[in-house]
Amino acid sequence: MEGFKVVIVGGGSSHTPGIIQSLIANLDRFPLKKLVLYDIDPDRLELVDTLCGSLIAKLDPECVYFTTTDPAKAFTDIDFAFAHIRQAGMENTRPNLVRAQQGDFDADGEPETLYTLVSPKDGGGWPLMEGEGTTGDVGTFALLLYEDKELQVVFSDLRPWHNGEEVTFENGIFPVSDIDYCHDVEGSAVADLDGDGDCELVVTCSLWEGGYTMVFSQDEQGRYEAVMRSNWGS
Repeated sequence: MEGFKVVIVGGGSSHTPGIIQSLIANLDRFPLKKLVLYDIDPDRLELVDTLCGSLIAKLDPECVYFTTTDPAKAFTDIDFAFAHIRQAGMENTRPNLVRAQQGDFDADGEPETLYTLVSPKDGGGWPLMEGEGTTGDVGTFALLLYEDKELQVVFSDLRPWHNGEEVTFENGIFPVSDIDYCHDVEGSAVADLDGDGDCELVVTCSLWEGGYTMVFSQDEQGRYEAVMRSNWGS
């Protein structure tokens, strides 16, 4: 079986060694031809690279491995991207993928994917924070990611929980009784609204008693940018 080419986005995370260990444990089913660690923080990337030295030595000698802070190098010639949600104060937040929509968004004959990630909710609609351990690096999030030849953040609403306390997770959930907000995002429609052959994204961002709807259109480089917004509710 020919090996796969993989980039770990947020490669400077403390979770990266565990991901690499899992990949190595499954090389018989998922062989690697290329492994890249990508992060915007060079210091954290260097630290993780050092920590993972003994793990990298277990890879096939023909497997290409390197670290980079350059997205062009990271996302060139890859098969899969493992993406962390990572922002200062939210490192321990567990991602929650709720939807993956696949289709030919740019009329090039190849499939692209739109990912929706939002915090899980309790029965009353309040956001929950999932994680593990005792670190307080948690928060809530609403994200839309678009994957073509690279991964693009279309919409991002990240809210770290800054209360300074040590947290205790109960069945993976950090219970907070005084969160006074709710936020959500949904790719509510995908359609060619302007007749140019490329699909626009109609995105609904819901808050507690209102929200807003945005339209994203592809620019000349194939990246989505906001072109319209309409608020609704209070």
